[in-house]
Amino acid sequence: MIEYIGYIATSLDGKIATDDGGLDWLLDPKYKLPDEDFGYKTFFDSVDCLIMGKNTFLKVLEFPEYPYGEKPVWVLSKSKITIPTNLQAFVRRHMGSILELDDILQ
Repeated sequence: MIEYIGYIATSLDGKIATDDGGLDWLLDPKYKLPDEDFGYKTFFDSVDCLIMGKNTFLKVLEFPEYPYGEKPVWVLSKSKITIPTNLQAFVRRHMGSILELDDILQ
């Protein structure tokens, strides 16, 4: 049986992004604590793959460095996305429902 675990960064007011989709607050040094990742490394090391939506994936592509290494990533999107050549071995687009993806991952 597959277990799904949600991990999401939110601001204190419960927002994921600014109204315009920005994540600047997440990367702002004034919100960082030295040597603190809030459990992200433990989470990341404990999962076999990541599942995210198209907009999150496109935002990740804007980061200075791709953060997921060779960890398999499934991008949920019914619209076409361009997966960079260097990530095509690790990133897949899924156009169906999450239940259909569950069948694939079993």
